[in-house]
Amino acid sequence: MKRESIHLLLFLTLISLGAVLSSCRDDSTTYATSEIPGVVIDTTGMPQLRLLQFEELEVAPELHTEGVGESDLSYEWRLYYAQNDTLSEVISEQRNLEGYEVELTPNEEDDPYQVQYTVTDESNGLEYIMAWPLYVMNSLGEGLVIAETDNGSDTDLSLIMAPEVTEDYSEVNIQRKVYSTINDELIPGLVQDMQPVNIYGDPVLLAITGQSVMRISRLDYSYHSMNEELFHYAPSQFSPQKLGGIYQGTVLVNNGDLYEEYLRSSRRFTAPIDAPFPFTVPAQVALDAVLYEQIPVTFYDEVNEQFIYYEAGEEMNLMPSGSGETFDPSEVTNKENMAAGVAVNGDFRHLLRDKDSGSFTLYIFNDEVSNYPDPVTPPLPKAMYDFSGAPAIEQAEYFVLPDNQRVMYYATSTTVYAALYSTSSPVFEERYTAPAGEEITSLQLYQQSGYPSDDPFIDTNHRQLVMSTYDGSEGKVYLLPITNLGVGNIDEGNIKSFGGFGRITAIKPQ
Repeated sequence: MKRESIHLLLFLTLISLGAVLSSCRDDSTTYATSEIPGVVIDTTGMPQLRLLQFEELEVAPELHTEGVGESDLSYEWRLYYAQNDTLSEVISEQRNLEGYEVELTPNEEDDPYQVQYTVTDESNGLEYIMAWPLYVMNSLGEGLVIAETDNGSDTDLSLIMAPEVTEDYSEVNIQRKVYSTINDELIPGLVQDMQPVNIYGDPVLLAITGQSVMRISRLDYSYHSMNEELFHYAPSQFSPQKLGGIYQGTVLVNNGDLYEEYLRSSRRFTAPIDAPFPFTVPAQVALDAVLYEQIPVTFYDEVNEQFIYYEAGEEMNLMPSGSGETFDPSEVTNKENMAAGVAVNGDFRHLLRDKDSGSFTLYIFNDEVSNYPDPVTPPLPKAMYDFSGAPAIEQAEYFVLPDNQRVMYYATSTTVYAALYSTSSPVFEERYTAPAGEEITSLQLYQQSGYPSDDPFIDTNHRQLVMSTYDGSEGKVYLLPITNLGVGNIDEGNIKSFGGFGRITAIKPQ
């Protein structure tokens, strides 16, 4: 019985093997066959998809469509916000991708976006797919940040890049309304002042309105944080007045208090500078950014009628009385602040207007004297100049104190003047009149971002005024070249202008 079972198993195995061998023979039948026509997406020689933010993305791959009619093909270009992700949007349905403005945030090399191209043969439903990584680089380089408003209550940010304000640059490139493009909203309120800083290595633009302090990324102008998020101990009221810089420090004046912080090593402001007496800090403060100074800040407290200096790392102090000096700081009363600044030689300068007579006076203190390890000798009165005879100064709205020349520029709504005070008797001269119908909305001296520590500087540094105007419908930026330092002449034949803005509320080099 056992031997019969073995014979039966062998017989069945031979039958199975024969069936297998029979199935492996060539098919000699003559049934009709045909190849399915296809599409080949040829990317030979195509460069990487790498471009600047806000540039237009154009891709034109070569298609081989033998046997396929053009009318049977449909196309889709799809943008994925991360590789191997599902979040995406269709950006074109044309054969070639053309004219797509890239408004994406600049990305890292190891985290690109992805562009996917799909060609569909509608006659049979077959899809042919090709994908590329997309690298978006920062296009917001050196230039002038323009804060502008179209509605009088909210602000957008634009950027002017041009040879006069952008080093090693030969074109004119205006990136318009970048903030709202990136954030899908405007900045609430009107931006009054801005300051580019680095916070723990991150390039940041600080901006203030009447009710807020904001941190904005300089890579793409995306919103980061505001108000309480920027303080270790938040103030009870946000009424920002001034942003500025001193050597290795960022200064914020808020609601009469002064904050000073080294933001390269601290991500937030701490507590305001204190004093053993009451004081109120104005928006017009003299900030020494040239070198490390023991006294980097001075100001006139018009509420308590006193000059004050800040000794770095210490408290606020009153300027000492100056009996026998050019003027006595303790007797400068009933004044209001118009402008303040520090000269390259360390002189502190304060332009004040008398609240009763309306007269203008420029008060100058010399630099402090370091007596280390003894206490520092505070600034002492050095000179004062009566500007009451300056034409139309009572109508002036903007004042500029260049740190490298003994000239003060001031502007009414239509005209720019120069007050020359290199001698004991100031000389006043008209320098420029705005085009008819245009109102001057800001005036400042151009100082390249990073001044005074990041030299060498562009040739136009300190050699042009930056002025903005508004005619009721369009804002413009003018660059007024200064031909003679110390005299203040304007080279009207080489003035540059840039239009197409709303009403400009602030300008800052970055």
